[in-house]
Amino acid sequence: MTLHGPYTGRGPKGYKRSDEKIIEEASQRLERDGHIDASDIEVTAEDGVIRLRGTVDDRQTKRRAEECVESIYGVRDVMNELRVSQQSTQQRQGSQGTQASQSGRGSLQTSQSGQGTQASQGTSTPGVRQGEQPGDDKLSQRH
Repeated sequence: MTLHGPYTGRGPKGYKRSDEKIIEEASQRLERDGHIDASDIEVTAEDGVIRLRGTVDDRQTKRRAEECVESIYGVRDVMNELRVSQQSTQQRQGSQGTQASQSGRGSLQTSQSGQGTQASQGTSTPGVRQGEQPGDDKLSQRH
């Protein structure tokens, strides 16, 4: 049986894949995708238009669920009404704030005189080596 050819997708006159078959295949694809927790996703179809409702953990999963079902034979469109769970969004924002405070935006270094100075992050003064202060060169020390 040939699956690819010039007449692929042209069925018998009046044939239209049933919404039940589309829902079945969409549900199977979502179930088989290891990156999607489909336990809170409801799948319906009407006239070849799939509607996804429910909640997922993040936007990436929301997009992935839509991409997973859009290529099903007989699907004309996908209405993605999935919502991103507020709980997982808050947890992710909290962990990002913790990571930012732990990483520190700059480090405090102690100079030879014992005073704390803010270390630069990749900025440098032309002609001065990293770790040296302007005026620390050996020529300015000779008088």
